[in-house]
Amino acid sequence: MDCEFIQEIETWGSGGHMMDVLILKDGRVLVLTESGIALYESRAAFDSGAKSAGIDIASASPQARTLQLLRPPRRGRA
Repeated sequence: MDCEFIQEIETWGSGGHMMDVLILKDGRVLVLTESGIALYESRAAFDSGAKSAGIDIASASPQARTLQLLRPPRRGRA
């Protein structure tokens, strides 16, 4: 599969929970689960659990379950 932004896709399963791990070409890691989406700055950040943005779908009300863009925090701005 030739993708513009995705370098590799892994699927992980543990204890009945599944996640798709998308390693992006710029080094960030996007994780999709049944209950949410998380963006990590790097594979090391993913391995340590330091996400930079996320959406917790499971805790959102049905009305709030709309697609939102994940934007990492801006750096160098006061």
